[in-house]
Amino acid sequence: MSTWGTLDDLILPAPSGFTENLLTVGDYKVSLTGKNTRNLRNVKKVWTLTYDALSVDSYDLFYNKFKMINPIEGSFSTDSLSFTINNAELNITNEKVLFTLSNRNFIPGTNLISSVQLIITQL
Repeated sequence: MSTWGTLDDLILPAPSGFTENLLTVGDYKVSLTGKNTRNLRNVKKVWTLTYDALSVDSYDLFYNKFKMINPIEGSFSTDSLSFTINNAELNITNEKVLFTLSNRNFIPGTNLISSVQLIITQL
């Protein structure tokens, strides 16, 4: 497995899809006179790594890392991880992040090969 990037000590293989979106943190307020204002507090990056044909072993590595930072079902962790992509043009090095693992979609006719997304959010 070639190293495309890392999430702490977890080696990330090259994804089949990669997107970067902006997440605006803030709210809208409406005054008594009807004027709308926006209270913008922060803009964070959200990276989505898509894996279309992930082996059972590779999925287990992702799942175990997720369970390590979210040990209780339904709990939310504030433990950050360090995210790095080995591509100088993207300039993502030791970025403090949280991550979520999407639902696992099995590919019919394979030996539990699945597709999954890692959603990585900048702190």
